[in-house]
Amino acid sequence: IRVRIADKIRKSSLVSFESRGKECYYVALTQQANLISNASLTLVNAAQSLIIVLACIVYIGWISFLSLILMLVFIGIAVLVYQQKDDECQKEVIGFMEKENEFFSLLNHILYGFKELVLSEKKNRHIYNDFVAVSDQATAMKISTGGKFTETIMFSQASMYLLIAGIIIVLPYFKLTPYADIPKLVIAILFFWTSLEAIVAAIPDYGKANAATAQLLQLEQELNRIEDIAKRKNGGERKPFEFKRSISLEQIKYHHRDKDNAYLFGIGPIDCVLKKGEITFISGGNGSGKTTLLKTLTSLYPLHAGKVLFDGCSIEGDNRFEYRQLFSVVYADFHLFDRLYGLRNVDAKRVNDLLKKLGLSDKTSFTGDGFSNLDLSQGQKKRLAIVIALLEDRPLYLFDEPAAELDPEFRQYFYEEFLPELKQEGKTIVVITHDNRFFNCCDQHLKMDSGNITEEVSS
Repeated sequence: IRVRIADKIRKSSLVSFESRGKECYYVALTQQANLISNASLTLVNAAQSLIIVLACIVYIGWISFLSLILMLVFIGIAVLVYQQKDDECQKEVIGFMEKENEFFSLLNHILYGFKELVLSEKKNRHIYNDFVAVSDQATAMKISTGGKFTETIMFSQASMYLLIAGIIIVLPYFKLTPYADIPKLVIAILFFWTSLEAIVAAIPDYGKANAATAQLLQLEQELNRIEDIAKRKNGGERKPFEFKRSISLEQIKYHHRDKDNAYLFGIGPIDCVLKKGEITFISGGNGSGKTTLLKTLTSLYPLHAGKVLFDGCSIEGDNRFEYRQLFSVVYADFHLFDRLYGLRNVDAKRVNDLLKKLGLSDKTSFTGDGFSNLDLSQGQKKRLAIVIALLEDRPLYLFDEPAAELDPEFRQYFYEEFLPELKQEGKTIVVITHDNRFFNCCDQHLKMDSGNITEEVSS
């Protein structure tokens, strides 16, 4: 289950992935999957008990068919009462799982926002109070659900005693069954009910597993609906397009919307051309749409209007996957992988040269499929992410504020030497930057404001 869902997650669209939040995936792949796994052993034992129950039914029917009918009627009534109780439990279990999503969401805020919380006592106290409140609510719901499941089991045991009392007292009193058969019936019912209790005891686990399964199926259905529009073809690894001339953005638009589909922010209409072998800088204030433009350029965000032309060819759903393979990107919120995933037969000399160029040779070393040390500063991690991007050797490199955490000396080297070296190798480079001292280091400078390119300067 976890592998199947993970496969669907990696194939989903970025827009949907960002809107859902990571905590729902954590709960699905850990807690809910474990509930199903842990319930399997209990359900196997319940299946064995079911065989004994069926054998006892046959035996009781052979001794006294009337006793069997009366017992089944009694059990049928008990099952109806139980079903009503179980439906209430299922609703509470689903509510508990939703509350767990809130719990993990707040936990993520505490873990990933640690620095901010340390610096703000009010924010720290506020989020902690919310965390405690949600935790208490989840605990209360768990206790309530456990109590209802306990009531169900106690109801099952009470029903057994009532049934045995009926067999011993009622049947002989009305002369419905010979006295000689009563001990046989009681023993058969004890076997029957002991096995039935094993089945009933499995019902809480079944209920939790059933609710978890429903949640996972719902998640899978949603992931199926939001599968990335970039089609993946079956088969071996495919080569990306060959970049020959330019990428043109013609009147492109993209709009961010909330869960209720209300407009939040958008970019466009935007027209620009990225020529092969040139360096393009994009600048603008916070919220001007620079990163959104990059994600739209790389087809991570689907266009709401306009078109992207790659060497004159329009990028659509059937060629979007190949188009994406042109880009190596280091976003401002990049993720540093612990190994060189997707890279084979890496040239160690090439890696060491890049580490030296980016000032990391004394901080970490190449180990064949990764690096010896990832415990680096944020600026050093970003430089290592750039190294990994360069090892992919793709024709276009996109860097989102790459020099934000770099010291002044290395920043100058990055703009005045490192980027020109990439250009000499025939690479096309797009950089989001605020470093106005180095705007002369590019071939094209795009200035953005309120989601539009307000000025385009060519060197």
